[in-house]
Amino acid sequence: HIMSYEEFKNTKIFMKYTPMDIEDMINFMKARDDLYVAVDSKISPAEIYTALVKTARDMNAEEILTRIIVSLYSTKDVEAVRSIYPNFRHYVLRQYGWSHNWYELAEFCVKNNVPVVNVFNFVIDDDPEGIKILTDKGITVYAAVVNSLKQMQKYKDMGITGAVSDYLSESDWELLK
Repeated sequence: HIMSYEEFKNTKIFMKYTPMDIEDMINFMKARDDLYVAVDSKISPAEIYTALVKTARDMNAEEILTRIIVSLYSTKDVEAVRSIYPNFRHYVLRQYGWSHNWYELAEFCVKNNVPVVNVFNFVIDDDPEGIKILTDKGITVYAAVVNSLKQMQKYKDMGITGAVSDYLSESDWELLK
């Protein structure tokens, strides 16, 4: 079922969170100058980031764009998004489950100033040496999706900086050795 805009805006997420549209997000960011938002763009990153930039400019809030974390699933999308708004400062490349050459990925990230890679947990488990290749190049690695403290500890011991989780919080990461 694809919700209408009205349904989306009027349906609490997990029966407690208020949904936000792009204007709500921008207003929320304007009121909180320490807030950064990672935009998850599974489909058509060019379309999503074009709309975000246009809306921020229309709302006289272009300054919030420096606090957007551009999150992309493909190396080819990095240049496309930079052509839309070259002043985005924060990029994350998500590597979720397809084969890749860790050395090529590290080289791409260094060359294109993409300092963070988010790697799916089963990719880490299948090829833990890849994490060392990335971290040796100064690339920060986050694991996704991690829902147990035991798994988080294993990844932290490997040099992974943080994790995307459905249930665990930043304070849980801080509990680890």
